[in-house]
Amino acid sequence: MLPLWIFTEGDLQRGMGHISRCCAYAHAWKQRGGDVYWIIDGDSCTQNFIQNEKITWICWQDNPALVNKKNGFALVDSYYASLPVLKRISDNFSGTIYLDDTFRLNYPRGLVIHSIPDQKPDDFIDAKWLIGIEWQPLRAAFWNAAAKKQASDDIRNILIIMGATDIRKLTDRIFKLVISIYPNSHIHIVSNNQDEPIYKKCTIYKNINDIDMSQLMCQCDLAISSAGQTMFELAKCGLPSLLVCVIDNQKKQFEWSQKNNLFPNGIYWNDPFFDNKMVEQLTKMASPIYRKSISNNAQLLIDGQGVKKLISLITGS
Repeated sequence: MLPLWIFTEGDLQRGMGHISRCCAYAHAWKQRGGDVYWIIDGDSCTQNFIQNEKITWICWQDNPALVNKKNGFALVDSYYASLPVLKRISDNFSGTIYLDDTFRLNYPRGLVIHSIPDQKPDDFIDAKWLIGIEWQPLRAAFWNAAAKKQASDDIRNILIIMGATDIRKLTDRIFKLVISIYPNSHIHIVSNNQDEPIYKKCTIYKNINDIDMSQLMCQCDLAISSAGQTMFELAKCGLPSLLVCVIDNQKKQFEWSQKNNLFPNGIYWNDPFFDNKMVEQLTKMASPIYRKSISNNAQLLIDGQGVKKLISLITGS
């Protein structure tokens, strides 16, 4: 099987969403017996997040000369890669896959994964587009995550995850709102920015892998999450969640989630009534019937097989 070269980016400011979903494709590729090589524009935060991989650390997005001809496939997940670099990648690999969230470009020859159902611009004709939620990539531990069978009567464990780097610094604010409603619950926080537990019934997780994340989601009763890659993992686990849209590139999938009742009543991070809306929705989540309805709908929408579908398509097996 030909090797896979992954071109991507991630750091404290840009977050780890690209790295996270690329890990899903890397895992599947290696399962099929192929080697995986990474080209990453990142920082020390990224280096802690992804380990034990074959990685070249370099700012590659504007330098076509860095791309050499390879007998293999390329996967590109970037908001910053220039068209000349993308064209160079397309010309120098056996096949190229681009991950896109915003219809950013008319990509060169290759396959574009755009997992939010939408109508692409008519002039985007150079690449073949695969559009739809069935293409949404999830990390390996979530491919066959067990369905949440029932909602507990009480909310005992609550997960807060504002992205690995919490770029809006919302975790502490949300934490205080959560404990005002559920003072007896244990709070689980996934964030590389939090150094110490905020109080004795709080656990902090750093650089958590997909297996541990899946297990954590399955043990919790409720989550408050940014509207990035994590929301699809929460959906596959059937964990009732309240979404917060924290950055513009999440807007399309956040709006899709609200339109399709995937974790309804989400909030924009800069909403002037953020605290009031958060308290209102947290209070509403106390109903196990309401939480179960959210869980059921989430698991119907997300099947977790997007990565396997793509690998099967491009390898013909």
